[in-house]
Amino acid sequence: MDNKPITHPSLKITGAKLSAMTQATAYKIIRVQKMRKYAKRRCTMETIEKVCERAEEIHGKTLNEAKIWKGTRHRDLARTTRYFLWMTMHDAYMVGDKWLRPSFTAEFQERSECRHCRKTETMEHILTECEAPGQSEIWALARELWEKRTGQELNEITVADILESPAIKEDTDDKKLKEKRSWENRFYRILITESAHLIWKIRCERVIRNEGELTTTNEVRSKWLAAVNLRLELDRKMTNPKYKKKALNKSLVLSTWKGVLKNEQDLPDDWIREDGVLVGMDIGE
Repeated sequence: MDNKPITHPSLKITGAKLSAMTQATAYKIIRVQKMRKYAKRRCTMETIEKVCERAEEIHGKTLNEAKIWKGTRHRDLARTTRYFLWMTMHDAYMVGDKWLRPSFTAEFQERSECRHCRKTETMEHILTECEAPGQSEIWALARELWEKRTGQELNEITVADILESPAIKEDTDDKKLKEKRSWENRFYRILITESAHLIWKIRCERVIRNEGELTTTNEVRSKWLAAVNLRLELDRKMTNPKYKKKALNKSLVLSTWKGVLKNEQDLPDDWIREDGVLVGMDIGE
């Protein structure tokens, strides 16, 4: 009797044992297989190229694709804001010329235009150009708060600035300056991304829910202040030790919001557990 082992390729067992497989491992394997067929979208690559060029032009920083995508997942960003950045990076929102497909009726194709400005409603238009109450007022408030906290002027904002903001990091070897850069980088990414996301939400509310009815200037300002204070509240809560590794450093949170709080002179140095701590801005009536 021939006792030689069976070596035919079709009878050779490959792969992982199900008894040793975890859900995380299975997901990684499936992900790798799917990514082999993945082709990068042209509009996504064009957006990434613009972001890299803008980072070099304004900040003198060299960004690559990996850093930009990592920035959109930064822990300083709220989950809904991360999704907004991801969709914007992919140019995936249904705006502008996406409504001009031949298969769409004339009624749908009209949605390609901003009702207020009568211009093609690109994301650049929505976030930085539209004359309807929203983007202009919000960026003015963001500039005011940035100058109040840092004493610096904020450059004119583009979509590329918004997308690069989580990835931009000012480094230094000086220990004192390094601490300043830490909270400054954080404040910048929070301020820019939260402001941009709010502009988008106000636009959607105007176009979809309110059927073109404009939000008043005072409403826009109140919404922005509420959004900033919500982030402040989230920061305060996330310093709780119960979150363990996910907990925020209390000193970093204190530094991030120092100088922009309402009646700050009456607050203790450690105001993390104090009730009613708010950003102080005169938004008018």
